[in-house]
Amino acid sequence: MCAEDESVAIAAVIEAQTSAIAREDFAGALQFSSTTFRSNVTVEQFERMIAYEYNFLLQNPSIKVKSCQSVGKSRDVIVELDSQRRHVMAYVLTPEDGRWRIDVAALLGEIESLQA
Repeated sequence: MCAEDESVAIAAVIEAQTSAIAREDFAGALQFSSTTFRSNVTVEQFERMIAYEYNFLLQNPSIKVKSCQSVGKSRDVIVELDSQRRHVMAYVLTPEDGRWRIDVAALLGEIESLQA
């Protein structure tokens, strides 16, 4: 389990990246990624990845960290993102220069929200 302050800091990084994506500031969003990720992906590739695989992030969904586990220096995080549908994503964050950076993000699934 992650410490409470780590969970809060990690959620803030994911929220900041998601907010930048929703504003279509892909260069800014990419800055929340790890150096390793950024060295392998251009801004244009990142934008295409969002458009084709993670377009729900453009709707600026609300974010809730469901679990956070320490794995060495990294943190494995499960997050629910809620907009018109609820999406569940897994993230791996690594510390760089005193900040958490997103190294991996993967969609685990989506569930339609119930309508009243």
